Amino acid sequence: MRKHRAHIKKCIVNCRMNILVTGADGFVGKRLVQKLMLEGHNVISNRSADGDITHVRFDDIDVDWIVHLAARTFVPQSWKEPYDYYRVNVLGTANVLECCRRTGAGITFLSSYIYGLPETTPVLESHRFNPNSPYNHSKVLAESLIQFYGREFGINSVTLRPFNIYGAGQDSHFLVPFIINQVLDSSVKEIVVQNLSPKRDYLFVEDLIEAVTLSLSRQGNSIYNIGSGVSYSVEEILQLTMQVSGIHKPYRETGERRQGELYDLIADVSLVKQDIGWEPRVNLFNGISKMIKELKQTNAAKHSSG
Repeated sequence: MRKHRAHIKKCIVNCRMNILVTGADGFVGKRLVQKLMLEGHNVISNRSADGDITHVRFDDIDVDWIVHLAARTFVPQSWKEPYDYYRVNVLGTANVLECCRRTGAGITFLSSYIYGLPETTPVLESHRFNPNSPYNHSKVLAESLIQFYGREFGINSVTLRPFNIYGAGQDSHFLVPFIINQVLDSSVKEIVVQNLSPKRDYLFVEDLIEAVTLSLSRQGNSIYNIGSGVSYSVEEILQLTMQVSGIHKPYRETGERRQGELYDLIADVSLVKQDIGWEPRVNLFNGISKMIKELKQTNAAKHSSG
């Protein structure tokens, strides 16, 4: 470990690290890799094409820090395939932690909202765990592994608990792009969602990436909520998207209620502000504006090339 601490000290001074990013081809991973390379780091990318994260061997790599993003993440699907969510999200994390144990590398782990029905809001990191889906429960178990490896093997770790992430390029089965696509699609005459009421704390992907970069090289074992500190309902997102785009359509809900649904979530982010100086910079209006602008540019490029 003495050699690793010298490594970390050198990396802090020279602002250059060897960083392994798992899930490097994912929604967050692609942007993170670009950001880290722009900051001068040497990035080792692990992508889905490299094989199942539970079996990938990270032998013979010189790595100072690992950002572990590889996971199954779509909550509704976790009710249909719980075993695979536990397998990938828990055993995959154990596999990455074994790399940390062999190399002495630290780890930044992307967890999830694991608190369940909030007893108080905003939600603090000390709130009890009551995961409301197999996906969230798999993250609780993965967090437990990280804390164990930190305690027993001296692995430095930062666990980030982001609330609802959104941004350009996100899969359309997530709420914000799902709504934006319906608003912009001229063939859609009426916007339909399952439920207009649930309120969430929405975090723009660029703000999350900034939190990840600030987590690198931290000593000890830290856990932080990452969110905006404000919640918006599905209906408010609909109205905001129409305001930003200038396109107004009728909308309705189907009345479907998702299993384990929560109706108002707000993150308390005072600890991460205090410890590493992170705070959200992109509000929902500006985040949706950025998404719409990028989507229009992408569509225009497709039409011009076609």
